[in-house]
Amino acid sequence: MSPVVPLNEPIVFVNVVSGRLLDADTATIGNDGTKVQLYGRDAANLPQRQWIIASAGDDCYNIVNVESGRFLDADTSTINNDGTIVQLYGKAVPAPLNRDWKLSLAQPDRFFITNAQSGRLLDADTSTLNGDATRVQLYGTDGSLMPNRQWRIMRLADYEANKPAAHSFQDAPTSLDLLIVTPFVFSALFAAFQAAKQQKGLSSLLISLTATADGHGGVLSDFPGRDHPERIKMAVEYAYRIHKVRYVMLVGDASLLPARWRYILEPPASDPNHGAWAGWHDGSYRPAELYYASLYHHGPDGVVLPSNQQGVQIASSLNGQFDTWDYSNNNKYNEQEWVHDVLVFNPDYVDGYPDLAVARVPARTLNEVQTFLAKVTAYEKAAQSPQRNFGFIADGKYPGADSDNDQVKQALPAGVAGTISSALYNQQQGQPLLPGWTVAQAGTLGQFAQTCWWISYIGHGYNQGWDFDAAKYEPVSQLTNGPNFPIVFSASCDTGAFLGNPPFGQYQDIVGQFHWFWYDTSAPPAQQISERDPNSNILDYLPKPITVPTPSPYDLTPNTADRTLACAWLFNAQGGSIAYFGEVLVCEDDKGREFETDIFATFTNLNTSRLGDLWLTAQRKYWNDNKANETDTFRHPRIYLGIMTFFGDPSLLV
Repeated sequence: MSPVVPLNEPIVFVNVVSGRLLDADTATIGNDGTKVQLYGRDAANLPQRQWIIASAGDDCYNIVNVESGRFLDADTSTINNDGTIVQLYGKAVPAPLNRDWKLSLAQPDRFFITNAQSGRLLDADTSTLNGDATRVQLYGTDGSLMPNRQWRIMRLADYEANKPAAHSFQDAPTSLDLLIVTPFVFSALFAAFQAAKQQKGLSSLLISLTATADGHGGVLSDFPGRDHPERIKMAVEYAYRIHKVRYVMLVGDASLLPARWRYILEPPASDPNHGAWAGWHDGSYRPAELYYASLYHHGPDGVVLPSNQQGVQIASSLNGQFDTWDYSNNNKYNEQEWVHDVLVFNPDYVDGYPDLAVARVPARTLNEVQTFLAKVTAYEKAAQSPQRNFGFIADGKYPGADSDNDQVKQALPAGVAGTISSALYNQQQGQPLLPGWTVAQAGTLGQFAQTCWWISYIGHGYNQGWDFDAAKYEPVSQLTNGPNFPIVFSASCDTGAFLGNPPFGQYQDIVGQFHWFWYDTSAPPAQQISERDPNSNILDYLPKPITVPTPSPYDLTPNTADRTLACAWLFNAQGGSIAYFGEVLVCEDDKGREFETDIFATFTNLNTSRLGDLWLTAQRKYWNDNKANETDTFRHPRIYLGIMTFFGDPSLLV
């Protein structure tokens, strides 16, 4: 049975990935061989972007351009190959077979458009997909995993009524300060919060992933994209481009609001660096919130070496286009190799430059959202002293953590710092105390939380705590330092990790299959890889090459052990912190030290600064200082700015 399509009336074809309209090039529209392309999102009233679908019999259709009256045509000289030229040609009826098309459902609201002669699909070229004048061609016969080969067919009135501005952004002010993106379940909690923001002179808009509890409407329907993270990013880009938004607050942990994974490749077995980072990174995925902040390509700076002429040319051609983080179009994003120069291996041409300030509130429950919003409102109502107290904490097990903290202190601007306290945990035998440092006692962390505006930690850690008992998840969630809520900065491995580390931990892939390659859970303990010889290489136990399926952008693994330490700090109603900065994977502390120094260097007038301004300015300073780094992979902006993560409200008045 053929799908129901509107016949003999003007319609538009909308590419599912880019949201752009199928368009006949006006420069060539008066002749056969008219160029067909994707162009624009907001001009469906232009006749060169309107089409008539007419039955051609045998479940085939002709597609006729409204302005020229010519048929959508597959060029016969290239029709037997992928990359077939698609054009407008001829007006005579009946049209030849290369002008006949089959329409089949890809999903309930999207179609495959297949040429009847070649069997190939109408395709938007991925190398030009993110800009106007996208090349349209025939390519492949399977589009199930290729949304660039999927199309929405919409009547003009339906298209105009369903443009983003008509729904998600219909109430947006011309100039927007804060965009709140949330799942529907939390959307009713923000009225008082937004009113309090308005009283402080800050405009805000809340948009829901869906407009109803059963999943209809909302951002995920209003915006195009290959998957949910890309649709959210398209909404953020729209808010930035049209409404000049400054701050974006993503509400929900990754079980409710998806994250974008970046992929870290395993060097081949022939590479001398094979296994150098085994169990840490190679062949694995890690989340990067930078994806939602780095909206566009910004040219070749920080992307490729200047000597790579072809790379410079490609990066230059992408300048200004929406950045999917997947130029290579393999569903692996911002691909990296830790052991090779980051400017040499960058197949997705990601620069990592942040266009705006993005932070996440990793809440899982209504109570957590309510707790956090109440803390922010109370914090912004309270008068902040011109001078602030700072607390610096070092882990004695981490060599140089105390001296690194001392370097950060040097960046505190004159006139801002009040009392500066420094405490060393885990003092090692024979380890001297540096001037101004004291040995931490049982209640030191609580005292810092009660008296400090900013707490800085350098040392070992993991996703549920720092490397001492008082700073693990449960004790932090029970701190009673309110109403003083500090900002916490953690230059410590994994202490901002809000998702796992596939494939070294259990995860669910994009088609719902569960995987856990770290060890065979059915094997006796002595045979489990987790009990392996500590001198062995974890990669030797995994199938070769490591080509694990891309994880779901949602955290669907049924456990709670992946909750980040940020949750303990943020969702403690009686204490904890007002904001938290932490790293999502293993990383040397000198990068965090440099970035925290950059934050302090941005302080001007604390009574009028917002935390997102400090964050974004520091990110951009870090980007400019490190964009040309060729040797320290961790330090490069597209890497480290995706490691250090901001949890909280980016519009927070500090």
